[in-house]
Amino acid sequence: MPGLEMPIPQVTEMLTKMWQVDHFENNSQAFSRSSQLNIILHNGLYASHASALKSFNDAIDFAKKYPCRIIVLCPEKAREDDIHLTGKLFSQCYIGDNIREQCCCEALILGYTTDDAIFLKDQVSLWLESDLPSYYWVNEISPGAIKKHYLSLAELCSKVIYDSAVEPEGFKDIHWSEHHSVTDLAFMRLLPVRQSLGQFLSGYSEEVLIKSLEKVVVEYSEELSAEGHQLLDWFRIALEKCAECGKEKIEMEFVLMESLEEGSFLKAQWTYKLNKFFEWEYDCESGISEVKSKFDKEIIGYPLQLRRMSPAEALAAAVFY
Repeated sequence: MPGLEMPIPQVTEMLTKMWQVDHFENNSQAFSRSSQLNIILHNGLYASHASALKSFNDAIDFAKKYPCRIIVLCPEKAREDDIHLTGKLFSQCYIGDNIREQCCCEALILGYTTDDAIFLKDQVSLWLESDLPSYYWVNEISPGAIKKHYLSLAELCSKVIYDSAVEPEGFKDIHWSEHHSVTDLAFMRLLPVRQSLGQFLSGYSEEVLIKSLEKVVVEYSEELSAEGHQLLDWFRIALEKCAECGKEKIEMEFVLMESLEEGSFLKAQWTYKLNKFFEWEYDCESGISEVKSKFDKEIIGYPLQLRRMSPAEALAAAVFY
């Protein structure tokens, strides 16, 4: 991880000095930095360096727009030099071409051995800005390690954020505290898709959407497996609620398929007993999306241009929504 390595006790001391502005009362152009939240980014023991660095950079990009304190946790196996905790401090501060383009980011990085996981909560609590909300973002941590060591750490936070595209199987079986909400970044990356499809489908009544519906199929390219699962779940929940509102008792089949075609895309198809259909395709690389449907006498073509969310935007959606 990038940053200046220093003894643990010096991290917060250096951080305090770093943001001090000399003669503040006489400096009308002084920049006042105000954090809005804490993010604890917790990497797993076997997370790759590339994955950990990508998540770190995504958190920094998020902090450029939403000032926050980032605490990065990096585990390692027991060391022979008998060093248990190591600290780093990362900061980034600049002014862009426009004086309004100001960025001040900070990240406190804690390296710890697996034997010292029991002390992690105490150390992290000392680094948090205690009067601000905290969010726990996990990156490739095994469910067993979370259940054994880190549930108490998550108690410092109000929301758990994860990415089903990278987390191992069994993550959804973790029983978090009742006060936690758990958010999947893959679901948040679908926000533009859910908004556009929801806007189109809301033009029809619940009865029209579900009457004679037999099968819902979602097809995805290999790299969009997590998004495919989330899209199918979203369809299922929405259609089951439509059935409840319309007081209809119907049996729908939900099918998830991985495509062998090249590219990065999502597709959906709804099949009805009657002369109706709903089809949707989305090319994630070009952003081109198209709906074809027939819910009444007329076949409708509905082209869309969807902008793919950046990782920082998806993280913002996970935090604030």
